[in-house]
Amino acid sequence: MPEYLLHIISTLIRLTVSMVIAFAAAFPLALLFGRMRNAARLFDPLIEMLYSVPKIALFPLIVLLIGLNDRSRVITATIVVFFQVLITVRDAAAVIPEEYIISIDSLGAGRIDRIRYVYIPFLLPSVFTSLRVGTAAAFAVLFFTEASVTSGYGMGRLVIEKWSELDYKAMGLSAIITSLMGVVIFILIDRLESRLLKGVSIGTSELHSNLKV
Repeated sequence: MPEYLLHIISTLIRLTVSMVIAFAAAFPLALLFGRMRNAARLFDPLIEMLYSVPKIALFPLIVLLIGLNDRSRVITATIVVFFQVLITVRDAAAVIPEEYIISIDSLGAGRIDRIRYVYIPFLLPSVFTSLRVGTAAAFAVLFFTEASVTSGYGMGRLVIEKWSELDYKAMGLSAIITSLMGVVIFILIDRLESRLLKGVSIGTSELHSNLKV
């Protein structure tokens, strides 16, 4: 069991780091492209072209540049989540009703208030939708990249190791654990979304008392 824990922790660390980096990089860009149509028209063709490329096909190129290590696996998974967040949140930001902006501006709101009381509440559901889809895809990519090495830790590496040893019982158990990891991650994302959305509804009600003149 300690062996399994090392593999589980290694995969979870890579996945978490990938999600955090991808969200931190993609969300500001998504908001920018969604609200500034001139910038969107300039960069949309490039974004759509890169999005259509199978991300796993980039892994050999990334390995060639920085080697077969944790960084190459994390970068590949980060790219997967990055484009999911970028495109989903960009499209949501582009359809934020102008009435919301006008309403909050009439209360004397500034740019930070727009982000806090309009953009974030409106975009949170899209953020979590993109994270769910992106996490599932990143999980699959991590499994492949971990299975491509002959040493180290990770659930992909563990499954291939047990398969090469013809230990099908352990291989099946590893696959089940991997599936359960995915279920737990999705449950955590759902709970985080519920908690944040509750917080957002409270925050919007505070807007009037904070900004009303």
